[in-house]
Amino acid sequence: MVKVAAGVPQIKNSHGSLSIVFTPKGHKRKYLSMSLPDSERNRQYTDMVCQIIYNDILAGHFDPTLAKYKRHTNSKTQELESKVGLSLRKLWDRYTDYKRPQLSQTTIAVDFDRVSQFIDKFPTKSFDDAVLIRDWLLGNTTPDQAKRVLKQLATFGSWAVRSKLAESNPFTGMAADIATGKGDDDADIDPFSPEERDRLIAYFYEQKSHYAPLIEFLFRTGCRPSEAIALEYGHIAKDCRSITFQQAITISENGLKLKPGLKTQKKRVFPCGDGMKSFLASIGCGDGSRLGLIFTSPQGKFVDIQNLSAREFKPALKALGIKEKNIYQTRHSYITFCIDAGMDAKDVAKLVGNSPEIIYKRYAGAKRNLIAPDF
Repeated sequence: MVKVAAGVPQIKNSHGSLSIVFTPKGHKRKYLSMSLPDSERNRQYTDMVCQIIYNDILAGHFDPTLAKYKRHTNSKTQELESKVGLSLRKLWDRYTDYKRPQLSQTTIAVDFDRVSQFIDKFPTKSFDDAVLIRDWLLGNTTPDQAKRVLKQLATFGSWAVRSKLAESNPFTGMAADIATGKGDDDADIDPFSPEERDRLIAYFYEQKSHYAPLIEFLFRTGCRPSEAIALEYGHIAKDCRSITFQQAITISENGLKLKPGLKTQKKRVFPCGDGMKSFLASIGCGDGSRLGLIFTSPQGKFVDIQNLSAREFKPALKALGIKEKNIYQTRHSYITFCIDAGMDAKDVAKLVGNSPEIIYKRYAGAKRNLIAPDF
């Protein structure tokens, strides 16, 4: 048998219920009942409490009253859980069902599913253990991600109170206390330089990547990736002088899905110059002989942009020694190049499907190396 060092908390099963037993130096033997049935999840939670206790002992912050380490579950929640079996995850699932008719499939499939994944990893399944959840998030993800999740949990908690499924909302105000990196609205705009763009496009072709034409198309048009992968041959004019963006790929609970319309408009016509015309012709557009999507996976299915980014785009940046950026920066790069070339913000907005105000604020307003004219 392995001898446990003095003072190290141990988990015990006492008549089917978990407890923690230990003897800290200078104190009598301590016994902490967790009031939890013995299960894998409850043991994970109890093990984390053991670690907190041991760290406090080592740091000299041990609470001999054990109040700091007890579960803080109010009687109202205990009553509700015993009545309808509502764990944090079950409560969240009910909230998701409530919100599903009111939100897009993408929001449910991406934002709500992300919170569900976090909930499954939390060291507690109790709605009231908000402090423990907050500390776990801060210790296991970025402050920015923790803040976003806590904001969603706060909104969820308010719903639970209004629905009389909880007496109070323990997540209220928690997100506001988390400091994240300060920045302005342009912090996510980090365009490639023209030289980086050219090297990246060339690299994809040199590697004979199936996605090389898609990467070039993104840089040439500044369209959203979701618009590019939804583009069909029939959306290209026969003379290759215009592209009509009129649908997008979205993420639903059942996977990728084709959706009519764009993010901010029903459709958008993109006029093509000679270079773009030649590029479109080179990938089989304009002759009227092809149907279906232009850009697909090697298996002929919808392109999964997240997989493309993780498996090819970011590795290409690393191989070229280019700072890691999101694939969406192809759009930011195009808009930035247009502004740098002296195009009017209203014209750029028309090309990429943004409002002139957004172009002025996020791109023209963020333009560097400005020189005041002499009058």
